[in-house]
Amino acid sequence: MSTTHPTGNPAASSNFLIDGNVHKGTLSNVADVLDLLSNIDAGSLGKRATFGLFLLLSHCSDAIRHVENSLEEPA
Repeated sequence: MSTTHPTGNPAASSNFLIDGNVHKGTLSNVADVLDLLSNIDAGSLGKRATFGLFLLLSHCSDAIRHVENSLEEPA
């Protein structure tokens, strides 16, 4: 089963971060920034939009941390 995005764009592959040799420290920094952004006060957007933004950024952070953890596992 291919992990390449349906458009054929290899950058959209679910394994891009692993296959692309991205340093795990970079992943940690990106996840930290997403965590910070998910907790900003975006009350001017409205309750539903603020909650949606929080969920989106939180899930992105979780996904990046999952990839980071998979880099630490022995091959």
